[in-house]
Amino acid sequence: MWILLVLLMLFPSVSFASYTTATSQGKNQMSNGSVSVSVVFTGDAGEQPITRMFMISSDTMTQTAIEEWAGEQLANLNAIQNAAQLAIVQPNAVITTRTRPARAQTAKERWNADLEAYHRAKNAGIAAANADIAAMLADLESRYRTGFLDR
Repeated sequence: MWILLVLLMLFPSVSFASYTTATSQGKNQMSNGSVSVSVVFTGDAGEQPITRMFMISSDTMTQTAIEEWAGEQLANLNAIQNAAQLAIVQPNAVITTRTRPARAQTAKERWNADLEAYHRAKNAGIAAANADIAAMLADLESRYRTGFLDR
């Protein structure tokens, strides 16, 4: 038992606490006809109670929909609690920065960019580039798929 206590002292980021309960605190009729329900989420180890609003609408008027929403909220709150325990967010932790990689173009986006390049080359009127322009057109035609011209 004392080994477990020592481990918990050495690794404070290990946490078994979690949000476990969703309790309806009240409801309000809105002017647009929907109903908002105030739901309080509590945990099993003294976590701060969190209140979130649930809007009952035509898409969410079943008990199952409300229970699924509450389950999603509990999972989200627990994920936030777990992230807050990471060593990188503890006081005095040095956070290295990263740049998100650029999103790759879709085939449609790439095709449309190539189409614009083709139009620029064609409209430039450079006679010596006619073979290149014809090759660009052939490439565009070979890669065309239905819907590529839709904006």
